[in-house]
Amino acid sequence: MLKNLPLNVALVLALVIGLLVPAGLSGWHQLNSHRDVMTRELNKFHEQTAETLAIGIRDPMWHFLPEWGAEFVSSIMLDERIVEVFAEDTANDFVFLHKKIPQRIANGLVLTIQKPVIFENNPIGMVRVAITTHQLETALKEEQTRLVFVVILQLGVGLLILLPLMYFKVLNPIQLLICQSQKLAQKQLEQPFVWNRTDELGTLGKSFESTRQALATLFQENEQKAQELGDALEELKGAQKQLVESEKMASLGGLVAGVAHEIKTPVGNAFTAVTTLREKTKEITELFEQNKIKRSDFKEFLQDTDEGAKMAQTNIEQAAELIKNFKQVAVDQTSEAKRRFNLKTYLEEEVILSVKPQLKHTPQVSLEVLCKEDIELESYPGAFLQIITNFVSNSLMHAFSEGQVGHIVIEAYVKNNTAILVYRDNGRGMPPEVLEKIFEPFFTTNRMGGGTGLGMHIIYNLVHQKLGGKIECKSEVGKGVEFVVSIKLPV
Repeated sequence: MLKNLPLNVALVLALVIGLLVPAGLSGWHQLNSHRDVMTRELNKFHEQTAETLAIGIRDPMWHFLPEWGAEFVSSIMLDERIVEVFAEDTANDFVFLHKKIPQRIANGLVLTIQKPVIFENNPIGMVRVAITTHQLETALKEEQTRLVFVVILQLGVGLLILLPLMYFKVLNPIQLLICQSQKLAQKQLEQPFVWNRTDELGTLGKSFESTRQALATLFQENEQKAQELGDALEELKGAQKQLVESEKMASLGGLVAGVAHEIKTPVGNAFTAVTTLREKTKEITELFEQNKIKRSDFKEFLQDTDEGAKMAQTNIEQAAELIKNFKQVAVDQTSEAKRRFNLKTYLEEEVILSVKPQLKHTPQVSLEVLCKEDIELESYPGAFLQIITNFVSNSLMHAFSEGQVGHIVIEAYVKNNTAILVYRDNGRGMPPEVLEKIFEPFFTTNRMGGGTGLGMHIIYNLVHQKLGGKIECKSEVGKGVEFVVSIKLPV
């Protein structure tokens, strides 16, 4: 609780305790000393009174004259401290004198002392004197009251002197320092902190002003640097966007080349079928014009025509399907649109079509897709296409040596309302120092072979920023690589 006290309360409390404790201890010591002195004096008086009574009552007791002793006792009992006097003739075993004033017993303690009465060295009786401590206690209470008044007076005078001094020398400067520190915390650095004191708080105040000047300079420099960094960041974002677009266009260019290669076969077959049909039509026309046509010739012509038309139709439909898929892939590749699609269908048709040209050059590397048919996503198919295309490109460039038989697996499933896309190959894998930098921009182990170091970085950005997911990479040398992309699905 004490540590939570405000400083001004703590200082006042310390000041009060610092003044009160010494004064209280001093007063308590004085009171005890006074009590000891007065107690000793009372005991001395008690002892002397008893001895005086034993001497003064000796002759009256020996001569058996109580009236003489009564006068002496009355003179002794004039002192209000004496409450009782008792004298006994022990030789004859009877009370010689007894005088008591009960009113004096009402307050204070009663102390009793007994002395023998000696006559010519022979004990003839004894006296007993009882006194009260009322006067002693009354005097002590008065002394105590006086000491309390003195302590309070000392405390009041001390506070009256020290409180203004403490306020002007400590509390007020500390309050000013607190205000200045709050201004520093709130970055209010325009107004100088003027401090004319030369003591320790003055040194602290001057250090606040030095701090204010240093912070003002630092903030000004930081604002300039922040502006420069902001401009540089915008330039980097622009450059990154251009690089991503370049990667997209490069991938799209490869796709165009692959589609052109794929479409060449069905179009060539259709062209051959149509050419054959024209030749057959020309031959049957000549026979018809020469009136040499036979039923068998016409029947053969019809059969050839039907087969050629079927062949042309089949190849043209194949080419149309390729063109349709290419158009969808091209739209997904270049568009930022979000749409609903079946993941298995998209992987097996559009994505495989996109990476097929790359696999044509590495026939020893096979690709397998494992995906359930009921996975429907409301997402960005172009991002999935770009991610898998970059995965495949990275595997073909880094994972397999020339002529090495390899296997790539693309697996997709849903677990705990999360779509999980797993890409793995059985290539050469990566050492730890490469694995920890795999997603850094411009990091590549094959720069001489044409690697830009952007493929994995683009994948990382697409997963985290475009798809709002996470990506992990696991790999060991000689054990291939595995990428796990996790995308939370809407509830």
